[in-house]
Amino acid sequence: MCNKNVLRVDFNGPLADMKEATRTALEIVTELIIPPEQFVGGKSKILNRKTLFSPRDLGPRRRITEQDWERAKSYIYDGHHFSSHVQPRSGVRELLLSLSATGWEVHVVTSCRGMTRSRLWKWIYFHSMPVVSVSKSKDKFPHYSQGGVALDDEFRHLLPLVDVEEVTPILILDDTKHSEGEIVKIKELKGQNKLLVVQEVSEAIELLLAA
Repeated sequence: MCNKNVLRVDFNGPLADMKEATRTALEIVTELIIPPEQFVGGKSKILNRKTLFSPRDLGPRRRITEQDWERAKSYIYDGHHFSSHVQPRSGVRELLLSLSATGWEVHVVTSCRGMTRSRLWKWIYFHSMPVVSVSKSKDKFPHYSQGGVALDDEFRHLLPLVDVEEVTPILILDDTKHSEGEIVKIKELKGQNKLLVVQEVSEAIELLLAA
């Protein structure tokens, strides 16, 4: 484990439950009933699955379309209710507060297309998160490679870090976000102790607290 007490963490997924925010926004803009157990995978998997959802009122069942998805994203990002609509992962605030109390700095790095730094800061203040900086960049490497622990749920953002001595990359493994080839590579790097792999953000933070 890297000795530098800095955590650089992705926003979408590790900190915020954007999947649930997207599901509920889709229910609002489409007036469809979208059960959480049927809302599995990333955007492409959900749109390509061709699952038919029932309307809240009378009418035919139908799929979620690309237009529906864009309307839901506009509902989330363009309105004034982002901070209240997008909820933190369960327990993540308390764990980050515990981490901060032991001397760790928490820096948020996002590549989310619809996100702005000002909107993210408002979310951080609204939920009283102990965050010291926010960065937005399509390429996370310049931020993650500065040293410390890099925590993300997308392998592509961590792969360039596996040979950077100053960084400890930790992947929150979501099988629905990774190809079979990526899963093989993840297992290989985990076996070489170049990549830590956890199932939940809470597991990752508890590792840091115990270090």
